[in-house]
Amino acid sequence: PPSSTHSQAAINESCSSLQPCAAGQSSSIKGQISMTPSSSVSQGERDSSSDSGDIVQPTFLDQQANDLQLEYIAERIPTTWQAVALHLGFMKHETDRFEANHRHDVVRQAFEMLSAWKRGHAKDATNGKLRDALQ
Repeated sequence: PPSSTHSQAAINESCSSLQPCAAGQSSSIKGQISMTPSSSVSQGERDSSSDSGDIVQPTFLDQQANDLQLEYIAERIPTTWQAVALHLGFMKHETDRFEANHRHDVVRQAFEMLSAWKRGHAKDATNGKLRDALQ
């Protein structure tokens, strides 16, 4: 596996695939993944263009993770995906199934696990919950 420094550099370069990077706001996840927290309040931010001020726009962390983000993360957790799976609520027999389905492809194992998590949790499969599992 690449060194932590090499991984962090690669992640910083492609950080925009998860969310636009903001200087000084990057938080390291497992020393391998960097997701940039939104500058808005975690529950959303008021839409200033609204007269009532009651419209709340979801933040990045409140949004559902998409397949491109899951693929990006899967490529960066090949040695730790099983621990992440346990943090996301999978049982050992489920991680064994992901491994058996793709014996020689750990990135595919990680992606299948993340995709199953997304399918099983629907709207609750947010970037914020994924970030928490990766920390």
